[in-house]
Parts: sequence; structure tokens; C-alpha cells
Amino acid sequence: MERTMSTAPSRMHEGLDTPVRRIAQVLARFEANRRDLLAWIDRSWLPAWAERLVPGLRREEGARALAHAIGLGLPRLDACTADDPATGSLAMLSVEQALTMLRVRSLWFRRNELRRLVGRVSRDHCAQLVGTRGAVGLLRQMQAVTDGPQIEPLRRAGMPAVDTLTALAVAWEGWCLFRRDGVLPVDGPADLVRLALPREWSEPDWLAGLDRTIDADGSVRTLELLPHLFPERS
Repeated sequence: MERTMSTAPSRMHEGLDTPVRRIAQVLARFEANRRDLLAWIDRSWLPAWAERLVPGLRREEGARALAHAIGLGLPRLDACTADDPATGSLAMLSVEQALTMLRVRSLWFRRNELRRLVGRVSRDHCAQLVGTRGAVGLLRQMQAVTDGPQIEPLRRAGMPAVDTLTALAVAWEGWCLFRRDGVLPVDGPADLVRLALPREWSEPDWLAGLDRTIDADGSVRTLELLPHLFPERS
């Protein structure tokens, strides 16, 4: 009896440990990204005074002042322990890595377009958008999946060709798709990444008018690729 009573609390703590540890990990990553805010925030988010004041401050002090000015507080705790593991995946990444995953989401949506790429310049452009050592292999993996959205209707709706887009524009597409699919909770830890994208940008018209059932599982399927790209973060 004594042995049973002594082991029961440890089992209980094991059950509690996972969500508590998850919150700690997500908040630690969030804080690390926030401390580095000045290195990655898009300039469109900067208040007028920031151009004058922030450069005179130490990097961490400047980031703290800027975060306060733009209302960048801690994320909701319930969003740090969401039941869907996809929700928390982006929150465990650095901002640079998260932007890569946004671009991968856009490319996953465009996987039928990737299959039609002609010429090394276009292929190299897409590989650079991924920007990791496994980029070429990942693109080949995407090209092999044949269930992607049809390109012609998207072209008629105004979707530009991927090889005409900047890396930032492709990341914005990915952000809009993740939001559309409900993978990024409002006031969640991944909201931080929005500050790396231009403040004035809105959802592209062609995407806003798209049937939301098209590639509806694309965000979750994209995040399933995360362990292959960033195994240290998964």
C-alpha cells in the first residue's frame, strides 16, 4: 500500500509536466524572439520616435521599449498548449525559421505549379525561398504530390507566378493560408511573426475569394514537414 501511495504523486506530476513544460518552452522561445525584435521587425511597424530613440539604446533595451510601444505582450497561455500540435509548432521556431515555414506553406499550396517549373532559374528561385539544406529534396517531394489545387483557375483569379514573387511576398501568402486554415490562434505566440511582414499588407484578392475548402488541410500537412527542415525544433 505504501509503495502505491508513494508512486501515485509521481504519476500525477508526469501528467501535469507535459503542458507545463510546453508553456515554458514556448514562452522561452517567444521571449528570445522578442529580445531580438530590432533585428527582424519590418520597418513599417516602427513608430516615428523609434528611428531616433532606439538606435541609441542597447539592443535589448530598444527591443523592450519598442515591444511596449506597439503593445507586444505575452501570448495567451491557452494558445501555448493548444491540443493541435500544429498550432504550437511555429511558436517553437526562431522568426527566421518561421518565415521559412510560411514560404513552405505557400509552395505547398502551389505544388502543381512547382511541377511545371521550366528552367534552372525558376527552380533555383524556389529552392532559395526554402533556404535550408534540404530545399531541393523538399521541392521534389512537393512536386511528387499530385493532389494540389489546379493552376488555371487560380491564374484566372489573379494568382501571380511564384517565380515573379519576392521571398517576403511568398511568406505573406503562407501567413494568409495558415490564418485561413485556423492553425494560428489569435493572440497566440506565432502572432509575433506578423511583425516581420509589412503592416499595410492585406490578404491578396485572389486568395480572399478562394473557396476555403481548397487545400484546407494544407497547413497541417505543411507543418508535418517541419521535423525534416528543423529537427532541433520539433
